[in-house]
Amino acid sequence: MTFAVGFAYMESEKTDNYHWALDIFPHTTNMLCTWHIIKNVNARCTVQIPKDMKQKVKNLWRDVVESPDEVEYQQRLNAFQQACVNSSNFVEYVNNTWLAPHKEQFVEAWTNRVMHLGNTTTNRVESAHWRLKKMLEHSKGDLCKCLEGMNDNIRLEVDKIKKSFQKSFYYTEKTHSSPFFQYLRNFVSRAAMTLISDEMERIGIVGTNKNLCGCKLRSTSVYRYR
Repeated sequence: MTFAVGFAYMESEKTDNYHWALDIFPHTTNMLCTWHIIKNVNARCTVQIPKDMKQKVKNLWRDVVESPDEVEYQQRLNAFQQACVNSSNFVEYVNNTWLAPHKEQFVEAWTNRVMHLGNTTTNRVESAHWRLKKMLEHSKGDLCKCLEGMNDNIRLEVDKIKKSFQKSFYYTEKTHSSPFFQYLRNFVSRAAMTLISDEMERIGIVGTNKNLCGCKLRSTSVYRYR
């Protein structure tokens, strides 16, 4: 579940203000929303790519974004560029606007190295922001009113998290009824056990070869203790 850990007041919605806000967490990795990037590229594709090639190019672009490693990324990028060989303006837009300056912030070959718990879009953030704005009611409130709204928002989030864990104590999903999960039930969230269940299914596809697996879950969703 997504929850707020801090709030920042900005003078205006300009690049410098956002940089200032992000500097509050200097050691975090900033990622870009894959949903918005794919949407923007697809929109440009609709205008600049011939009709009979549009869907193929869109699929190839998604493949580039979902590249599991750098070798696969280069191979998929070559296939994408080859399909767009007659649309140099489109290729230039993709390379100069997204890949060259930002690929490490949205292509899975790089983002799979960061613990993001499966969050690669801004959908949850925008939803949380909407709930907060609803509690604030309007933009004319004073500081005390804003703090009260933020506090209420956090309390609501904590209550939702507690209810989620409580549900894990008395409700067992069918995929978690296996003896394999007997020592995890009532101690681990259902969401975490579902991730484990999904990984068990992947064994049937990739086996235990670490190179084929990619071990994405270990780097994106697993906390390590020493």
